[in-house]
Amino acid sequence: MSIANQKFQRAAQITSAIHQSYSDYAKKFNLNYNELVVLQGLFCEKNCTQTHICTTWALPKQTVHNICKKYIELGLIDVLDNPADKRTKLFALNAKGREFALPIIEPLLALEQACVAEFGETRTDDYLNIFNEFQEVIKKHIGADNATVV
Repeated sequence: MSIANQKFQRAAQITSAIHQSYSDYAKKFNLNYNELVVLQGLFCEKNCTQTHICTTWALPKQTVHNICKKYIELGLIDVLDNPADKRTKLFALNAKGREFALPIIEPLLALEQACVAEFGETRTDDYLNIFNEFQEVIKKHIGADNATVV
């Protein structure tokens, strides 16, 4: 394995470890990772489209659709008309949904703040900027629209 391959493998392992930390947190509330991030998105955004959630969290449309459907059936979210685009609907936590999400998401947001405080705000910003640049390079070379198999 080349040094470049080792670096990519390490980046994937680190990303997976972060994902696993969120999955472990979600399990404490009988949720999975995807359910947690959809709930967090709805909690923090107030209202948004399924497409916005998919894009923000890099989740498949069907996954987000199924989670939103589940949350609707549980009476946690309301479906609203989207004044900006009549073809899409907005999803928003209702009072029951906010009550459900509050003890899950507020502590998570506090833990995320503690992580930034411990790591340092400047270091966190630097890491995120560099990691985003790296992600853009990966997308350019390996992303679905650009990857060619030789």
